Amino acid sequence: MIPSPLSQLSKAFFGRLFVPTILMLSSALVVASEFSTKTLEKGAPSKLGDSIKAELSPTGIQILRKEKPIYELWLRKQLPLKTSVESAGKALNALGQTTLLGAIAILADERDYRDDELYAGVYTIRFGLRPEDGNHLGTSDHLYFAVLIDAKNDQELGKIVKSRQLVKASSKTSATDHPMILSIYPVSSSDSATPSVHEPAPEHEAIRLSIPAVSSDGSASDPIVFDLVVAGMADF
Repeated sequence: MIPSPLSQLSKAFFGRLFVPTILMLSSALVVASEFSTKTLEKGAPSKLGDSIKAELSPTGIQILRKEKPIYELWLRKQLPLKTSVESAGKALNALGQTTLLGAIAILADERDYRDDELYAGVYTIRFGLRPEDGNHLGTSDHLYFAVLIDAKNDQELGKIVKSRQLVKASSKTSATDHPMILSIYPVSSSDSATPSVHEPAPEHEAIRLSIPAVSSDGSASDPIVFDLVVAGMADF
């Protein structure tokens, strides 16, 4: 049987991704870490499209490793939700795939969650989900990922609306034929300060982030809180 194009794209996205099953704690501990954050008193890079920059906070977050800046991050001012939020731990389920989360400047070459090259540059960050097509059972402990797209390939807020487009746009400038991804972990409590450093899983360190949200009917919703992994990779 010839595999469908969607199946082939799904395999390209997560074909090598495997994370051992872990016990998710009700509240991740703040860890002693080589990572730290600072407020960045400047707007998002000019390489971003106007419709995307208009959605971003006027100030950013600088992420440092051993006091050296490695990332500059601008979060979206407000996230549009597709459904209501059931609980803090399931808040990410309320986001639609390809939703713009923010933008990031990578100051020097890094590695992504698949241990693929992550080149210095400016990227949009969009919300991605692990395909539920039967080909990825047991490949990760959760469904959520930040998909990075070179800014030149994502200039319009509403242009990337399907998972196929997300995969294609991210893969255009990746070191392999796979999208560039960072892992996102759900957070079971929204009470902790943000941004702050946490350990969402063994051998993982993450920056806990919070973004205001609005329901599909236009009413205000609780913020969406999640951990963006900055250290730790999939175990292939």
